[in-house]
Amino acid sequence: MLIYSGCRVGEYRHIRKTDVKLLRRVIVIRHSKTDTGAGRLIPIPRKLMPWYEEAMQTPGLYICGRADGSRHSYDSFRRAIFDPVMHHFGMSHTPHECRHTLASMLDSADVNRTVIKLILGHSLEGVTERVYTHKSIRELLRAIDKICT
Repeated sequence: MLIYSGCRVGEYRHIRKTDVKLLRRVIVIRHSKTDTGAGRLIPIPRKLMPWYEEAMQTPGLYICGRADGSRHSYDSFRRAIFDPVMHHFGMSHTPHECRHTLASMLDSADVNRTVIKLILGHSLEGVTERVYTHKSIRELLRAIDKICT
């Protein structure tokens, strides 16, 4: 999920079910370490909709919560979710590398740089990007579906 959302772990751990808009296929990021990251919309790949629909049925307020429904700490997220997956596949990566992977996949798919920055929550530089470039949710969805087939 981290790879196809581009979320920082802290953002992912704070996603409430009320921030997941299944009909629009977007996640609203309300908690971020940067001003640019907070308030952004992350597109949900069509292929991952069944996972999000299932996650919405689990107990608790958070999309990625503990068994008791509470929010994971960074350490509990690593111990309970991320590290076991890495071990299962014989891999050694950090959660932050998932953001790098998404950026690389979008770049390899020739996705517009502004769209990549919007998905990752990076600041838009220059007057043209900040003021005159507006991307629609449809463009973000097209970009994420392009790499998640």
